[in-house]
Amino acid sequence: MGSGFNMATLVYGDAGGGLGDVALRLVRFGLETSYANDLDELILLALERERESGVGSVLVGSDRDAAEIRELVDQLERRVALPAACVVVVGSELPDAERESLRSRGLRWHLPGGFSDRALRFVASAATWERDAMNLRKELRIPVDLPVMMSARGESRVARVLDLSEHGAFVSTEPDLEVGSRISLELGTDAGSIDIVGCVRRARRAEQAPPEEPAAGVGVEFDPLADPAQAALSELLAAALSEFRL
Repeated sequence: MGSGFNMATLVYGDAGGGLGDVALRLVRFGLETSYANDLDELILLALERERESGVGSVLVGSDRDAAEIRELVDQLERRVALPAACVVVVGSELPDAERESLRSRGLRWHLPGGFSDRALRFVASAATWERDAMNLRKELRIPVDLPVMMSARGESRVARVLDLSEHGAFVSTEPDLEVGSRISLELGTDAGSIDIVGCVRRARRAEQAPPEEPAAGVGVEFDPLADPAQAALSELLAAALSEFRL
């Protein structure tokens, strides 16, 4: 099995082309993506991809009922040895009973309807991340859209945080800070602000941005936080991650 960088994403659609737009978006992101419109075809693709680079995630529409999705999981586990946690349910909210049924079967990820490209890329990567042993010491970068007051070189400006982890963030702003620059962030949340100090580790111009995140900005590595700020950040991350959990 390959690493998460080249593991395949499988999309389980239907004869009418369901989730076809999702597959096309994943291809545009540069992810190795295969589409199947019935279960037998999906299993054959999964076996083939697993022999090559490995399968990182399998996306299935929420219009299928819980029994169908459980059957999909059973087949993937029995015939391909893929874990339930790699299956992502895509689409509208599920009834509580169906959500609980799928959670008890080992599914973890859900992408609600009306999702952005960033959210789609995140859930495909998150399911892969949990399967890829090389990623066990890495952090998930959770997509957010939060206001931040950033200060550097004696100047302050309002910007947006577009992804966030325990130890870093990507800030959408003019990429006019040099790598190594010191920066202060006052991150706005519903519960108040979180004060963070860190260092710019990368600067990205708009033309360098990937298609799912067409924004210029800087990647910031955080200095160790004081306990209250760390607790507030952990709470914020847990809330953001819950948006993608079954």
